[in-house]
Amino acid sequence: MNPRSEQTAHGSARHDDAGWHVVITRPLAGDGESSVPLVAGASTHLALAVWDGEQGEVGSRKAWATWVPLEVAK
Repeated sequence: MNPRSEQTAHGSARHDDAGWHVVITRPLAGDGESSVPLVAGASTHLALAVWDGEQGEVGSRKAWATWVPLEVAK
C-alpha cells in the first residue's frame, strides 16, 4: 500500500511524568480503501507502530503495539 497523497487524520502528542499522551482524530466515515468506517457506539481494535529513538528505531525500524481496544463514543 502506498502512502496517501492527502491525509485526513491529525494527531498531537505531549509527554509528561506519566508518559506520552497522544490524540489522533479522523472522519468517522473513512475516506478510501485503507480507511475503515467507524460507527458511533461501536467497538473495534487498532494497532499502532511506535519509534523509540533511544533504541535506534528510525524509518522502518519500529515496534508494533499489541491490539488496542477502541470504543467509538456516541
